[in-house]
Amino acid sequence: MQNIKIGKHLLHLDPGTKHGRIYLTQRWTIDTLMAYSFLRPADRVLDVGANVGFTALHYLAGGAKEVHAVEPHPDLAERLRSLHVDPLTIHECALGTHEGVAKLYESKTHDQGHT
Repeated sequence: MQNIKIGKHLLHLDPGTKHGRIYLTQRWTIDTLMAYSFLRPADRVLDVGANVGFTALHYLAGGAKEVHAVEPHPDLAERLRSLHVDPLTIHECALGTHEGVAKLYESKTHDQGHT
């Protein structure tokens, strides 16, 4: 694991995963660039499919008052909770058009390819 600092928070990333390598080397995605371009102080942000929190932490660093991170994968939701970031609220669920229960299919080859 390697650490990067996003705003005032540290994020632990695994360089053995595709997105870990991307986040450790590029540090910017379209989502993070949009965060710094469009966020206004005191905005509330919804991060759907929050994964490890990379984008959520950028939203906070960009001035968001609070971020609601939606992540249905239990291991990733626990990892988000382990960040202990106060204005980051974790919602361990999926979003859809109606209420119910669905199976989460986990990709074995892509660390962000769960469906």
